[in-house]
Amino acid sequence: LALILGATGFLLAAARRRGVRSPALLLGGFALGLMAWEMRFFARPELMTYLFLAAELYLLRRHAEAGRPGWLYALVPVQLPWTYGHALPLFGPAVLGLYALAGLLGERRRDRHPWAAFGLCLLALVLNPYGPRGVAFMLHLGTRMESENLFAGSISELASPFAASAHQLSPILAFKLLLPLTLIAALARLRRPRPFELGLVVVFSTLAGLAVRNISLVVVATLPLTLA
Repeated sequence: LALILGATGFLLAAARRRGVRSPALLLGGFALGLMAWEMRFFARPELMTYLFLAAELYLLRRHAEAGRPGWLYALVPVQLPWTYGHALPLFGPAVLGLYALAGLLGERRRDRHPWAAFGLCLLALVLNPYGPRGVAFMLHLGTRMESENLFAGSISELASPFAASAHQLSPILAFKLLLPLTLIAALARLRRPRPFELGLVVVFSTLAGLAVRNISLVVVATLPLTLA
């Protein structure tokens, strides 16, 4: 419960940092997002990924606003418990790497701090109990969503929410309502393109389309910018 509330708190703070003030919009948006996310409210280590991903995106938002490198280096103490808490800490350096790459297309082309923080987070990732073998295992988990994989063929949470065999539960229906709103919001931003935000939408929407268990990730990664 603390992990879910913590992640939700970061999402709410990020939405307010983006200028979302309407109580009706916040209530409606978070109700829809939490309904889609609720399917993964289990006492499982993945709850740590939701918390740390939400924290990372909040810290990146603060850096985007103020440009202070301290917000970036605060990601390193986030990455360490993430590495020890769940098998998906790869999202930490991946999102930070996307942020650094997007900076090359914007006003912060000469800012080296995102890359320095990226290197430190990669180091934290390797500091898992199994070293490079642990990182290789994290990468190998992606194969479980492939259609010919034994897990994907027999575990419902690894099936696509758009598959004919997917159970049309209320969280999946909420996701199917939320996803087009997220895509519409991303397209509306194309007049003033923000590569990092567009990258988040593309990457996490694609992951959610591949497996039911990834629906929660797209909620955590994109809900604040969708509401904005």
